Amino acid sequence: MSFKGIIGGTYKLLDNYEIPLFGLGTYALWNQEEVDRAVDAALEAGYRLFDTANFYNNEKELGIAFKKFLLKYNLKRENIFIITKANIRSPNVEENARKMVQNSLDCLKCGYIDLQLIHYPKDWGTSDKNPENSDHRMR
Repeated sequence: MSFKGIIGGTYKLLDNYEIPLFGLGTYALWNQEEVDRAVDAALEAGYRLFDTANFYNNEKELGIAFKKFLLKYNLKRENIFIITKANIRSPNVEENARKMVQNSLDCLKCGYIDLQLIHYPKDWGTSDKNPENSDHRMR
């Protein structure tokens, strides 16, 4: 991975991969125009990390913006770091996790995700204080 022109530098992980120290969180970006403006400004400023989630409902728009603006700044997919999160609150955690990851890949049209997280792993049917929630986090 090559993070040229990056703001804030990177942190080297134990396996020698690098992760940018600063990035753009995309939670409040609701439509293509907002996503385009944010991605364009972030890339221009030197941001190379983008954080999204299935729950944000903007992965498709981000995929479109990446296609537009990576070219504008002479960047490739490997010059950015994409984090997404799967919101898996159902009894069939493993199957739904796979579906959510594939959905993110399809929407982002990026070939791969650099870091996949689970967005608040909890079964919909249990309360926040239920001790069984820890079981869902370990599956």
